[in-house]
Amino acid sequence: MFVFSTGNLLKASLVISMLATHVCSSAVHVNIIENDQTKVQQIFSTSHYDTQAAGEMARNLPLSYGQCYWLSKSGHGRIISDPADPYNVMQFKEDTDQKRPFKLCYMRDSCFNWNLSPQWVKGGSGFYLWSFTGWPNRADTNRDYMASDLADWFFPSNDGWGNEYIRFKGEYESTEDNGYIIRLSLADTASGRKNPKTGLVLDGKILKRTASDDFVEIKFNPIECPDEPDDQVGN
Repeated sequence: MFVFSTGNLLKASLVISMLATHVCSSAVHVNIIENDQTKVQQIFSTSHYDTQAAGEMARNLPLSYGQCYWLSKSGHGRIISDPADPYNVMQFKEDTDQKRPFKLCYMRDSCFNWNLSPQWVKGGSGFYLWSFTGWPNRADTNRDYMASDLADWFFPSNDGWGNEYIRFKGEYESTEDNGYIIRLSLADTASGRKNPKTGLVLDGKILKRTASDDFVEIKFNPIECPDEPDDQVGN
């Protein structure tokens, strides 16, 4: 609950505006994201490289909380939803036009960081990825955050059933065709518990976590977020 004192009026206004993101037509949400992305593209553009701003952004990623992205990797294709895969794991496929969207979220009960404006993600900070598609046998009802289990692959958690929600983290590598190459690995848990497996590797075409310092360079391509029911926590 927010106390609407004088000192909290600005924050309360921002919170109320962001809460409107549960309504798909929210112009406030669209403006926040579009403004963030426009400034990010200006700063990280290879044709217009703002040195001062880039220095400030060195601690940040050119990614925004609440923004959606489809993911790809040079030489491996795009991360897709495979209807033949019962768990909808994060795997790459070449020669496909599919753009599987993920929403980048600060916490599992809110995609936004209320203390940030704009919503840029700090380099090395943990974030969750919300999947708009679940397991194929329940794809329309079990959208969830990405998780892992003993197999160390990543898939929508299916309401946390026997799985561990995963916090990703990244460091900026470069800009490429309106997308951003991020050195992606894993963060510790939100509670601060040490994660014994923070490395990320490719197991064939499938992303897999390891007990190493490895990372995978993945391109985050901004995309408009799909519409979702208001009761979905990824909104």
